[in-house]
Amino acid sequence: MKESEAITLKPSEITNLGQKEEKDDLGKNKRHKALTPYVMGIDEAGRGPVLGPMVYAGAFVRKEDDGDIIKKRLHVDDSKALTDKKRREIYKTMKRARKEKFIGYARIDVTPKTISEALLWNPKYSLNEVSHDCAMALIRKCQRKIEKRGGELVHVYVDTVGRPEKYQLKLQKEFPELNIVVSKKADAIYPIVGAASIVAKVERDMFIDQLKAKENTGSGYPSDPNTKKYITSKFNSFFGFREADHVRMSWATIRDKYPDKDYWSDDDASTQKKNPTRYQNHPFTVRHSSLSDGHFLDNF
Repeated sequence: MKESEAITLKPSEITNLGQKEEKDDLGKNKRHKALTPYVMGIDEAGRGPVLGPMVYAGAFVRKEDDGDIIKKRLHVDDSKALTDKKRREIYKTMKRARKEKFIGYARIDVTPKTISEALLWNPKYSLNEVSHDCAMALIRKCQRKIEKRGGELVHVYVDTVGRPEKYQLKLQKEFPELNIVVSKKADAIYPIVGAASIVAKVERDMFIDQLKAKENTGSGYPSDPNTKKYITSKFNSFFGFREADHVRMSWATIRDKYPDKDYWSDDDASTQKKNPTRYQNHPFTVRHSSLSDGHFLDNF
C-alpha cells in the first residue's frame, strides 16, 4: 500500500472493530521462544473540530529503544508543543526509521459521517467509546505486527480519553497480559506516545490541507472565523449542508443552524439508563467484532 493512500473508517465498517481474537496453536508455541519485548503508545488528534476525521494512532518500538533513545533519534515530543513545520520534519524522520524497522505505527481515521451517525443514534454511541474501541483495535493490530517481528508487546501507554482510572481498568480487563498505563498528558510524559501523537496530528493536518486547497475552510475548529464562514456558506435552511462529507453533523455548531430543534431530540435518558442491553443492536457499536486489516492505514 502506498504511503499516500488514506484508509478511513466508515460507518458501515466501524461495526467490526473491537473483537478479541483467538490464538491458534502456532501462536501459543511462539510464546515459548525468547521474544523481544516491545512498548506501544496511543494518542488521537482531531477530537474537537467540526470538520474532518478524528485520527487515532499507535506507535511501537523495542523496549530497549524506548525513552531517551527514541527521543534522541526521532526528537519526538507532545505534538501540541511543536510547530507544524517541526512536526512534519519529525514525521519524515519517523518514516525513514520505519523502513529500518526502528519504529512501527498505524492509524485509524474515523470519518465525520461515522462520528455524526454514532453520536446522533439513539442510544448514543459516545465519542469516548469510539476512541476506546479504536485503541483496542490498534493494540491488537500492533500485537500481530510485533509477533511477526519475533517480538512481544509488553507495555502500552495511552493518552487518556475521559477518566484515566476507568479507561485503564477497561483496557487492562481486555488485555490482562499487558502492562497498561493510561495517563493525562501521556504524549508529554512518554516519548512513544509523543510519536503516536505526531502521526495522528500530521495525518489530520494533511487532510485539512487538502480541504483548504479547494476552499478556505480554516482549521476546522468551531471558533475559527474562516471555518464559521465556510459552514455558513454551505448551509441551506431547506436542504441542509451541501458537500457535507467532511462536516460533523452532530456538533452543536451545526445543529444550532437547523430551525427545527425537535429533529435532534433524544428519547428519555432515564429509559436508556435502565436498559443494560441498549447497545446490543447498535449499528455502530464496535464491541463484538474485529476490524479487518484493510481498514487501517498500515505504516510498518
